Amino acid sequence: CSMLMSEIIDLSLLRYRERDDLENVFRNYSKSSTFDMVALLDQRHRALYEDRFDSRKALYDWDYHASFKAKASIIHIKQYKEWRETGIAFEFGDQIYNEPNRTLMT
Repeated sequence: CSMLMSEIIDLSLLRYRERDDLENVFRNYSKSSTFDMVALLDQRHRALYEDRFDSRKALYDWDYHASFKAKASIIHIKQYKEWRETGIAFEFGDQIYNEPNRTLMT
C-alpha cells in the first residue's frame, strides 16, 4: 500500500514560505547534507546566554541547585553540567557519539 504524503497531510493552508521551510527541514534530515552539531550548540548557547555566555558554567551550577535538584536529586551535578554543555543526556558504556541528531536542527 503506497500512500502519498498529500493523502495524509493537508498543506493547503500553509503559506508558500512555510511550505518551503518545511521542505528544507526534511531535506536537511538527509545524511547527504552537512551538519555541524558542535557549531549549532555553540550558536544556541550564545543566543540563550547572550552577555552571560562566558559564565554559563556558573549558571549551570545555579540552575541545578536553585530548581533542578529538588525535582530530580538522583541526577548528579556533574552529569547535569555535562548535559547542559554538550547536549548528551545519556551515555551508554564506551559509546562514541559521532552521528548528530538531525532533529535538533530546527
